[in-house]
Amino acid sequence: MNNKTGIVRPWRGTLFALLTLLCCVAQIGLLTYLFGGSEDVELLHAVTPTALILAVALSYRTPRGGVAAFVAGGLALWLSFVGMAAVRTGSLAENGQQITVTVTAVHPRNGTHLPSCEVSRPDGTAIRHPVAACDLRVGRRLTVTADPSDRQAPIWETLDADTPLHWTAGVGAALVALLLSLPFWASRRRHGPGGPVAAPRPMAASGQE
Repeated sequence: MNNKTGIVRPWRGTLFALLTLLCCVAQIGLLTYLFGGSEDVELLHAVTPTALILAVALSYRTPRGGVAAFVAGGLALWLSFVGMAAVRTGSLAENGQQITVTVTAVHPRNGTHLPSCEVSRPDGTAIRHPVAACDLRVGRRLTVTADPSDRQAPIWETLDADTPLHWTAGVGAALVALLLSLPFWASRRRHGPGGPVAAPRPMAASGQE
């Protein structure tokens, strides 16, 4: 019975980590689909790595488990960036329309934020979110792919929905493979050819048999 418990327990940790990953990906994917054009959505990049680091570190309280937690966190951060890009470009590929817009205001580069342009549609109505990586002067016209519902920010580069999706699938597969491998090398329990190896017994005190 103890052997079965020792074998099942590491897999509980992996299951917990996988469920944490699934919940984070589902919720962040939905929020990105609904509010992907908002700058506040960028704050969500910290959610999945933080949750996964805690899930792995608490499930595998070993030195190797600590290393695995930070590796999983790094992959989760990468997955967050490419995954959110995949949702945004996928949404624009499905619902977006190519229109010619007019630059109405320009925001210069500010720290890590790229320059951006506020634009308006041909009928004069403003598009809710600015065009990123844009430093054209006011009055210039450009062709963008815009979301009619204004959920996603318009883009004026060539729309490529496949590349972010492929990166998301690759990084996601690597992260899942890492989590599935944890019971074999990050668990506290050690196994020998004949089954679990018991921890060495402490030496007797001097003068005692």
